[in-house]
Amino acid sequence: MAGLTRYDTSVAIAKSKFGTSKEAYIASGEEFADALVISPISGKYNRPTLLVSRKIDSNGMVKRHVKDSGYKSIIAIGGYKCTYHMSIRSPS
Repeated sequence: MAGLTRYDTSVAIAKSKFGTSKEAYIASGEEFADALVISPISGKYNRPTLLVSRKIDSNGMVKRHVKDSGYKSIIAIGGYKCTYHMSIRSPS
C-alpha cells in the first residue's frame, strides 16, 4: 500500500485494513514519535492512525476520508497542539 505522501498512505491503510472501524486516531505526520507509539494500540483495537500535517493543503485526502468514513470518535495522539486538529476540521 502506498500513496503519494505519508498522509495519503495513512488513508490507504485505513481503507484497506480498518474499513469497518468507527473510531480512529490522528497523529502528526511530522513528529514520528506519536504515530510510532500508537501503532500497536491501533492494531490491537482495530482503529486506523491517520497522519496529519500543519500544512492544511496536505490533509485533503485525510479530510475526505474522515468525512466519508463515518467515524464516531477521533482521538488526537499528542494532543491538539501536535495533531493540528483544525487541519482536518476546516472546510475543503
